[in-house]
Amino acid sequence: MQNVRPVVAILAVHGREALYTQLLDLMDETIANHKEFFRITLKVNGAKHLSTSLAHYNLGMYLLQTRKPSDTREAVAMLTKANWILRRVATNEDPRLLEFLQ
Repeated sequence: MQNVRPVVAILAVHGREALYTQLLDLMDETIANHKEFFRITLKVNGAKHLSTSLAHYNLGMYLLQTRKPSDTREAVAMLTKANWILRRVATNEDPRLLEFLQ
């Protein structure tokens, strides 16, 4: 019985590592999907469109969840750009939209 416990503990650690690796792979796949969606949205709608702002925001939020310093910098840039586009669209379309941002 004493010999079995360390083996079970080792298997549990390896099982957690495998699950963690799968989780990281899923997160990378999600970010890749959002980057592709962002690229397509930017190409179809242009840089100063509401849909592009939403694509910036979605990608920025997913990058922020990774908690990696390089991804966090990119996320802040994406979220800032989304806010800038939304403000520009709001002032051109309807100034009341700016009240929503505050």
